[in-house]
Amino acid sequence: MPKKQHNHIPPILFDKTQTIIAQIEKRLKVPLLCYWNSTHGEVCDHDINVLYEILQDLGKQDNVALFIKSDGGNGQASLRIVNLLRQYFKKITILIPLECASAATMIAIGGDEIQMGPLAHLTAVDTSITHELSPLDRNNKKVSVSLDELNRTVRLWKSEASDNSKNPYEALFQYIHPLVIGAVDRSEFLSLKLCKEILSYHMDDEDKIDLIMKSMNTYWISIKYTLRWHKMR
Repeated sequence: MPKKQHNHIPPILFDKTQTIIAQIEKRLKVPLLCYWNSTHGEVCDHDINVLYEILQDLGKQDNVALFIKSDGGNGQASLRIVNLLRQYFKKITILIPLECASAATMIAIGGDEIQMGPLAHLTAVDTSITHELSPLDRNNKKVSVSLDELNRTVRLWKSEASDNSKNPYEALFQYIHPLVIGAVDRSEFLSLKLCKEILSYHMDDEDKIDLIMKSMNTYWISIKYTLRWHKMR
């Protein structure tokens, strides 16, 4: 007997989701845009082209609600997304039901107001990179490396090692190329610059911008909110 073919294509629930979106828009009284990344998806430049087509149909309006669910991705794409949204809307309300991590958090801080559900959480905007010399995973694919992960490894090494004379980077270099570590370190500076530019779209207070920017990049390890909403200003 021939083997049964399994259909691995997920169900397309476009009609059902559009009905739900219409119901939410009616309750919010503003247009609703949904930005949902799958487990293996990420914030990327390709999304900007799709968003642009949607915004052309929607037209310029005073307010919009942006629903975000994403594990992150490219921080420069986040800046481009916020820049595009700001050309069409005066006020942006961010809706976060679940995870909103890294580059997705960058998009979130570009909104005038962030509303979060009981299961929602933001993370630090530690923009990880996938370098040409990145290590490979078990599927032989390049993995992204983040500065936060490297710094945590070095700190743990120094706190736990019995022989402090040994350089932790000697061990790291067996798994991560030195040029990758240098590129990741450079990405932190880029991350700070991106956050500052994104916040400047709706904030004028330079001191507050610097505080939020440094908190999201340097001081903030991870946060979880159980608040219904949190205003950025």
